[in-house]
Amino acid sequence: MKLPFTLKQLRILKAIASEKKFTKAADLLFVSQPTLSKQIKILENELGMLLINRENNKIQLTENGKIFLKYGERILSLCEESCRTLNDIKNNYRKDVIIGTDEIIGNLIISRILTLFIKNYPQFNIKIHINRSKNILKQLTNKNVNIGIITNFLLENQDRKIKIKNFINDEFVLVISNYNLLQIKYNSKILETQFAKFNFIKLNSNAKSYKLNKKQLNAKSKIKKFKNLLNLNSQQAIKIALNLGFGFSFVPKISIKKEKILKLIKPFKIKNIKIQRTIYLLTHVSNNESLSIKYFIYHLYNLKLNVSRSKLVD
Repeated sequence: MKLPFTLKQLRILKAIASEKKFTKAADLLFVSQPTLSKQIKILENELGMLLINRENNKIQLTENGKIFLKYGERILSLCEESCRTLNDIKNNYRKDVIIGTDEIIGNLIISRILTLFIKNYPQFNIKIHINRSKNILKQLTNKNVNIGIITNFLLENQDRKIKIKNFINDEFVLVISNYNLLQIKYNSKILETQFAKFNFIKLNSNAKSYKLNKKQLNAKSKIKKFKNLLNLNSQQAIKIALNLGFGFSFVPKISIKKEKILKLIKPFKIKNIKIQRTIYLLTHVSNNESLSIKYFIYHLYNLKLNVSRSKLVD
């Protein structure tokens, strides 16, 4: 099947759309204006429709032109991507990246971002090591992983060879199951004197996130003791207990996206109290010399922003 367009014509149409003038588009592509105009005319004849409105000395794409350009840009992007990948294969070059992270961050954030990343940049060979944050820091120090993504409460007195950057801001939210009849009794905004009466499901007291919650609550609240219903050893276990209709709990906001959409839980806002945490991206200083790691991190941040805008990540 013969296509009614060429890649050259797609590039010309894209340049005209961005520059708004034939002369500037021609200069951008290093071709003469008559050549550029001729190629657009051929393209319009082949497609059987006008792509550019030339009235009133203004250059604008028609509705057909806008639709065609949308697909044209995707075609050009795929062509460029395929060339990069083939060049990597030709040079026996695959960009291997090993990421160390914990179970919650890996499942709820990294998996979503990496799904997009691998789709856009297949030349990367990405492996994820799920481990405890303490072990990830050791692996990073020993260069067994290239990148670590963990929470901020483990970053005190760390090796100077570890470079730290903010990645995602998160907070702990007070929630209850919508199957629990108590959720009817309280509004979404409550006072700290009210939640002091709640029966809590909490993490084991040795857990780092429990210590973070307790430290911030002690600093911001007059309430120092809470009624304890269950002690569990993971956030996943807490979510299961919540879904079964047990008491209240503080859980990471990033971990309850699906439950909020499905209306399985009810979140609360406590007046004057907000428990926050930062998720950090860590690299070994020696990785700064690696172009593949720099390239990966640059595009990882860009995709993280796109995912955040789509409300998959806050």
